[in-house]
Parts: sequence; structure tokens; C-alpha cells
Amino acid sequence: KGHTMTTTTLPLAVPRPRWRRAARSLRRHPMLYVGCAILLALAAIALAAPWLTSIDPQDINPMARMKPPSAEHFFGTDALGRDVYARTLWGAQVSLLVGVVVALVSTAGGVLLGMLAGYFRRLDAVIMRIMDGLMAIPGVLLAIALMATLKGGLGTVIVAIVVPEVPRVVRLVRALV
Repeated sequence: KGHTMTTTTLPLAVPRPRWRRAARSLRRHPMLYVGCAILLALAAIALAAPWLTSIDPQDINPMARMKPPSAEHFFGTDALGRDVYARTLWGAQVSLLVGVVVALVSTAGGVLLGMLAGYFRRLDAVIMRIMDGLMAIPGVLLAIALMATLKGGLGTVIVAIVVPEVPRVVRLVRALV
């Protein structure tokens, strides 16, 4: 008698929607909720700074120097009589701006240079030696040198933070390519 082989078909796996995978990931890592909540709260506070305080953060009031926290000045005042609460709220905008710009610029620059180094072997040695040289200089020392060389300002701060961050991204992308 002949022996016949039977084939069985397995049911096709239906891919889960992206939002379900994201929800499952969030359940597995609850601290991600906490981090996202803190980040969203900081962003909301920074964006709402004009409505959360009516005091100009730059106003100097020598009569209100070094005052403790009160109903008038929630966080007190500094040595020049400026409201620390207002300065904190408005400073959050600058901090978030710097953080986002540094992340975007260092990632874009690092990916570009890392891909160039990975795909073009002639450029690899040059780019990677420059990155090694930048990584050999402590980030704080490089930032101080840039601040001393260039005029102080928001752009200089961004450059001073981006320059030490780019080599890390370049090395990571270069290793993946």
C-alpha cells in the first residue's frame, strides 16, 4: 500500500496593531510612564510659562533681594531681587529648546558622518581619527574652549554640547553599517 504524505497548513499569524504592541511594551516597563509623564509635564509648564507667571524674569528689584518663598514670590528671590519662580519657568523653555536641538543636530550629524565612514573606506580612517580626537578631549574642557573662543550665547551653548556628542553617534552608526 502506498504511503501518502499529508501536509497541514498552519494558520497565518495576524500581526498585532502598532498601538497594541506599544501598550504591551508600556505595561512591561511602567517606569516609561513615569518618564513620559515628567517630560510632558515639563514641556507643558515650559509652554505655559507666560500664563503661569505675570512677573518678568529679568526684572531687577533691589528692595526684594534674597527674600524667602512667599505668596508674592513662590520660590523666593535671588541676589538681584529677581523672582526665582519666573526665572525657572522661563528657563525651562530654553532648556527644552537646547535639549531638542542638540539631540536632533547631533543625531543627524552623527548618522551622516557614520554612514559616510561605513560606506566609503577612504573616508573611514579620516572621519574616525577626527572622532577619536574629539572623544579624547573632555566635554567640559571643549565646551569651555568653545565658549571662550566664540561669543557667549544660545548658539554657542548648543555647539558646545553638540560637538562632544557627535562622535558617540558616529561610532555607533559606523559599527552598524
